[in-house]
Amino acid sequence: MIPVLNVRWKLYQKNNVNILKYYGDYINYKKMTKEYEISSPVIPEILSKFDGITDIDTLKKDVSLSDSSDIQELEELIKNKVIVDVSELQTDYRECTQCANNNKLILDLGFDENGVCDYCNHYKKNAQIEYKNSLKGLSVQDADVLKDSNNEYDAMILYTGGKDSSLLLWHLTKNLGMRVVAATWNMPFMSDSARKSIENAKKRLPEVKFIEVTLPDDQVIAMMKASMYEKGLPCICHFMAKLIFYPIAIEMKIPYIVDGVEEIQTTMFGTNSNVEVSERDITFAEVMKILRSEPFLKRVTKPTKDQPYYSIDGVKIDILKNQDIIKKAFFDTSIKVPIIKHLANCTERYTWHEAIDIIKNNLGWQPPDENESFLHTSCKIEYLMDYTQMRQYLKLETSEPPESIIQLNAGIYYNYLSRDAAKKDLSRRDYFKAHECIKYVKDYLSLSEDALKVIYS
Repeated sequence: MIPVLNVRWKLYQKNNVNILKYYGDYINYKKMTKEYEISSPVIPEILSKFDGITDIDTLKKDVSLSDSSDIQELEELIKNKVIVDVSELQTDYRECTQCANNNKLILDLGFDENGVCDYCNHYKKNAQIEYKNSLKGLSVQDADVLKDSNNEYDAMILYTGGKDSSLLLWHLTKNLGMRVVAATWNMPFMSDSARKSIENAKKRLPEVKFIEVTLPDDQVIAMMKASMYEKGLPCICHFMAKLIFYPIAIEMKIPYIVDGVEEIQTTMFGTNSNVEVSERDITFAEVMKILRSEPFLKRVTKPTKDQPYYSIDGVKIDILKNQDIIKKAFFDTSIKVPIIKHLANCTERYTWHEAIDIIKNNLGWQPPDENESFLHTSCKIEYLMDYTQMRQYLKLETSEPPESIIQLNAGIYYNYLSRDAAKKDLSRRDYFKAHECIKYVKDYLSLSEDALKVIYS
């Protein structure tokens, strides 16, 4: 036997204890991710000598492996396929017969006897699961039930000018006739096409109330720099929108907040409706992320003379006061708070091409480039996220492959786009080197070349 560590296993130390951890099989990570505490002081030494050439008996002699407990621990690792023979490593390129997933992008990707990958089989298993807090199946009659004559607005959309939130805006206003507030955080890396799309939508939808919040640059830069040094990405959008607008929705007495999360995302991460969990409980699970950000919230909510960003139509929004309301509402169900809902592809199963045609024709939506990328169309550093997430994946810092790989291939399974279209989108994403869009980050955050080398070391 010529021993090697199996794919996605990593040896590290925690509190002076040697641990072997599995960073793979993302689909089944809850039951499959394993850790082995290594008690033998010799095992880390023998692992360090694995070179894919030297046989196991030679390595045992090199490290003087003779103690019975050490030998037993090594044999246990071999038995559990943590250590395997080099011939067992999958080296030939394999691609799923159903989607475009392959074992060069997802290194330990598994396949069934028909060549269908783990991800497609996961989607098949969960195809009939419906998720609470989604708009899927919401009819005009259902929307009428959601409306409350005591409120000025029926829903707030977290609106970026991208594909998904634009489809959502069109669907709620034109298909369901809801009174909508379109809320936009003026994020630093918003694409020019998204800004044009927002301006066009304002002209096409005079019945919609558009609000936009801009945070002071110095505070955003401080947060983004911290994220950049920690993760290699300045992205804080995923929590900032709710952080800003959930308290505002409370103040405006808006019963629902809706975002553009699609079915391909809820299938991976949604809450199974067979579990007895209310919409309110699911909402609070998301709102807890806002509460955990409270130290940052206190820092950025200090008003400035030039940027009273907590003000909507001249009405001061006391965000910190509304934090207290959220905390009280967690225990007191008589206190009304906005319910968070997700797009999940509305009532119809629009393909992404159909969705783009709808919003182009009805809202004057502008695509991000001539290639009509399908994901994160409002962000001009989208491709940097691909590189950073792949870097973390290859360095065994996470079990998760880049989101775009998962989402584009899920899009094939759910018939949102063709296999060829997904392959074309994947092919122009360079997962293995920093995209030129890093210049936007470098300039905005005033990062030197030396700082970038430290971040991506």
